[in-house]
Amino acid sequence: MLQLDSNRLYGALMKQVADYMEEKANLLVDTQALVESVEIMLAGLASREKGGKIVRLDELREDEPAYNDEQFRKGYAAASGPMYAL
Repeated sequence: MLQLDSNRLYGALMKQVADYMEEKANLLVDTQALVESVEIMLAGLASREKGGKIVRLDELREDEPAYNDEQFRKGYAAASGPMYAL
């Protein structure tokens, strides 16, 4: 059975994205899929800040709030209860 540490998934993803941006090998998926996965997370954050309003990916703007991995993990862990406690 495969078990993943959900507290470390996003950080690992961002490391792979950074490696790719530094012209190292892309070990994940094609670039468009990586960009879209980050856009989905940013749209979720923008939606939360707008009281749950639907935010389409093509509506994202450069002045939207940046994604903060540590803040996300702590908030996710707190909302998820003991299973994800840091």
